[in-house]
Amino acid sequence: MNYHLMIICLPLLISAFLSCSGNRAISTEDRVILKNNIRLEKGHTITLDLEPGTYKLELKSSGDGVSIEWQGTSCQNIEKTKSVKTVCRFIQKGQLSIGNTGKLGFYGTSPGIQQWGMSGKLQSVTLKLIKLARDQ
Repeated sequence: MNYHLMIICLPLLISAFLSCSGNRAISTEDRVILKNNIRLEKGHTITLDLEPGTYKLELKSSGDGVSIEWQGTSCQNIEKTKSVKTVCRFIQKGQLSIGNTGKLGFYGTSPGIQQWGMSGKLQSVTLKLIKLARDQ
């Protein structure tokens, strides 16, 4: 038997098998979904649709901080934070929302004048979302 031919053909057979098994790409590396610096106005929220999998969120925020809400999973929501590193697993499609919630009420716009609405500041947010190759 020609062992050299087997050594050359074996990786090709494995590759062909993996590509035919469900037509899904099998990733062995973590994949950065989003890496960005954003400016988030008071009262505004960004929402990301996520496929099933395990995600790592790294976030830093200026000012009062931002809220983090995981929808479609039992991961812990965070009411207000300036910095977080956390991992969340989705077994079905879900969403990640990051908001500059501010506070609803009266706030001063200038000396002697108050206005009803959202108080709070523009937030600068450094955001990195990674889809992990394997569940953790």
